[in-house]
Amino acid sequence: GLCGELGEVAEALPLLVALGLDEISAPANRIAAIKRQIRLLDAACCKKMLDQVISCATREDVLSTLRTGTAVPGKIPMM
Repeated sequence: GLCGELGEVAEALPLLVALGLDEISAPANRIAAIKRQIRLLDAACCKKMLDQVISCATREDVLSTLRTGTAVPGKIPMM
C-alpha cells in the first residue's frame, strides 16, 4: 500500500500498479477519479513503463518516459 501525495499523481499510477501496490491512500474528493484512471490501465503496459523508468539515469529521463509512454493501450501518453 501507499500513503502519501504520490497516490494522487496520475503519471505515477502506472508505476504504482506495476510495483504491485493494491492500496493507495488519497483524499476523499480524489478517490473516484483515481479509481477511474486505474481501471483504464493495462498491467503489461504498466510493467513495460516501469522497466523503462527503472533504466532511466536522470529525473529528466523519467519525465520524458512518462510523457512519451502510455499504460493505456491506444491512448495518449500519461503526461
